[in-house]
Amino acid sequence: MVTNILGKEIARVRKEKNLTQEQLGKRIGLPKSSISKMENGITKLTLEDASILFEAMGEKMVLPTTIVMDSKGELQKGQLMICAIEWFADSKGISLEKAFDYLLAFRGIDFLEDN
Repeated sequence: MVTNILGKEIARVRKEKNLTQEQLGKRIGLPKSSISKMENGITKLTLEDASILFEAMGEKMVLPTTIVMDSKGELQKGQLMICAIEWFADSKGISLEKAFDYLLAFRGIDFLEDN
């Protein structure tokens, strides 16, 4: 699930920056097909991989603090919250960061954590 969220956000930022998958791939030494697989959740993305992609686009990766990964990059908790944030972002047509900020401002995150 996190791979899918990260992939969608990478695609959104890439398009916002008017970069093709090929152009982004060249910046980090990967073929277009690899970028496509990452964006579509076919290839597992670690936080380190995602960070490299964001940096190649001149951005810093920002994730909600409720996402906790173990040393292998596996999601440990917060799956429900991630699903809810992703659903909210998709339903409103906004970025994951904006969705998280909105839910945080209106205490939606507290509700998700408590339930």
